[in-house]
Amino acid sequence: MGCTTILIGKNASYDGSTLMARTDDAEDGHFDPVAIEVLEPSKLPKVYKSVISHCEVKLPSKGIRCTYSPRAEKRSEGIWGEAGINDAGVAMTATETITTNAAVLGADPLVEYVPAHGSVKAVPGGIGEEDYVNLLLPYIKSAREGVQRMGKLLEQYGTYESNGVGFADEDEIWWIETLGGHHWIARRLPDDTYALIANQLSLDYFDLKDAYGAEKNFMCSADLVDWMKKNHLVPAIGAEDAKGDVAPSVKMKAGGRGKAAKKPAMFKGIPAVFNPRKTFGSNTWRDRVYNTPRVWYGMSILNPSSDYFSAEPEFSAQSPDLPWCRVPEARITVEDVRTVMSSHYQNTKYDPYGSQGSNETRRLFRPIGINRTSFCALLQVRPNVPRATRGIMWIAMSSMPFSTFIPLFTSVSKLPLYMKTPLDIDTHTFYWQVRMVAGLADPEFYKNVDDINTFSESMIATGLNHIAKIDDSKSVSEKTLEEVNTALCKIANDGMQKLLGGALYNRSMLMLNRFDMSDH
Repeated sequence: MGCTTILIGKNASYDGSTLMARTDDAEDGHFDPVAIEVLEPSKLPKVYKSVISHCEVKLPSKGIRCTYSPRAEKRSEGIWGEAGINDAGVAMTATETITTNAAVLGADPLVEYVPAHGSVKAVPGGIGEEDYVNLLLPYIKSAREGVQRMGKLLEQYGTYESNGVGFADEDEIWWIETLGGHHWIARRLPDDTYALIANQLSLDYFDLKDAYGAEKNFMCSADLVDWMKKNHLVPAIGAEDAKGDVAPSVKMKAGGRGKAAKKPAMFKGIPAVFNPRKTFGSNTWRDRVYNTPRVWYGMSILNPSSDYFSAEPEFSAQSPDLPWCRVPEARITVEDVRTVMSSHYQNTKYDPYGSQGSNETRRLFRPIGINRTSFCALLQVRPNVPRATRGIMWIAMSSMPFSTFIPLFTSVSKLPLYMKTPLDIDTHTFYWQVRMVAGLADPEFYKNVDDINTFSESMIATGLNHIAKIDDSKSVSEKTLEEVNTALCKIANDGMQKLLGGALYNRSMLMLNRFDMSDH
């Protein structure tokens, strides 16, 4: 799955919330529509059974209610929960498909399902994107617990694919990346930074002393160091890696690189501080056209004072050394997230809708805002508010350049039908409305884009206004939150109907069988 993730620390966001957003992008040739649903504890099984890998996992006896985003059709290939927030105020996004390298996969092969053959019984595989949200989110009460539970499951059952997963509560955001079948590393996002991740193993700094000690900012699988040494995965430390005890990406205020310090100490015979991306990740031409440019362009939006576009830029579209996290130049808003997640290299020669460059350059790089997006969930966990209003899922369906965010309070028992995506096309549901607007508006992008962006800005403003009114209320019931969700979906439905009509009109007036002379 080709997705894009952004993590935003509480001191980098507009209101002190932790924010995580990810586009869930389907494989080429598929729609994979998504619905937003409530998962009640009473519906949780005692044993979870994976459809793809046939893995069975015994679950805890008690669970927590979640609002989450499974596929609209949940039978043939499993549930695919993708993202959600539970009633304990913990958010989870899963997954960002990532790439490692042959040395990692040789040292710890992926745990794939082996079908029965003759008299030989089938062998279950590990866990994967299909499973993570349902295995984790109903059973964790903090972001840190999410990493710990996922790490134990990986070590016990393994995984059949390489992924990154994000966990957030009101205080922390943690990002975990898998290494082969059973190994993993995780890092706490510095509070004043954001991170952009695009289908690569992304972590560029890791502190083994902390991971094997206080676990303040880093965690890892128990045998990581021994596994690295045994399989010759020990990183070589050059001058560019000798950054001391503070990650260089954290030091970067307005684009300046951290100064090199003394060579880091050793830990059990290997460097205590090293670059996981160089040790465990991939570095191929495919990364340079599919993955890296998305991070580069997103950074150019949030840190515009840095040099991205000169002949010898500080950060290039194909650089393998883009920092994992940066301090933004201004606090990041919901609208900023929508701008990043709907971007397509505007004002560059790589924009598929633009006039700069050539036909070749305009199709060279994979954009963030792509036609294959099923939905984008911006997960907001707010501080200093009652638990019932702490979690908000901002949902945008289908291709992001043609969509908008709608906020939903998550501590509810039911959600509006507008978010219950049917498999058949329905012009009164959010997913299908945006899918149809996108298909009609794309050929006449500049005839439609202003109306789309105006509606998106208006919808986000309306959502923020409703949230502020709830915060000003002396007491809020679950019924009230459900009514607010329904009211916002009604406003969105009305606006999307107008956009659909406008896009249909613009496309119809440019049909090939048009004739401009008429009898009136």
